[in-house]
Amino acid sequence: MSYRKNFQFDNGQYYHLSFDTLVDLSNIDMRLRYMLVHFCLDIEHCIKTKLLNEITFQTEDDGYSFLAKYIASNNNPSKIKQKILTQIKRTNSKLYDKHHAQLPLWVVICSKYQKQSSAQLRNSK
Repeated sequence: MSYRKNFQFDNGQYYHLSFDTLVDLSNIDMRLRYMLVHFCLDIEHCIKTKLLNEITFQTEDDGYSFLAKYIASNNNPSKIKQKILTQIKRTNSKLYDKHHAQLPLWVVICSKYQKQSSAQLRNSK
């Protein structure tokens, strides 16, 4: 974040600006970003849980048929399926080995979540 625009600048010099102020703003910015990352991860988890519950208990489809319909409705079904399989294989080879022939929705959601969350958590420390 650029803090320079928040301070008065004239004749090549900033006015009413100290290094302590910049350090405080930087710390506030860092803490806010860490807090937001954790909020976003919690919200993402809740949305995925709600989605899986809705599909599992409220629709006529199960996780297998729901994902099959999604893939079939795409303009290029083989490309989207290959992209999904590649993602699963990259994140969890055991899930890939077990489900590559017939994909359930929860495998796709969990493998995608696993990869993103671990990377986001690593970056937030």
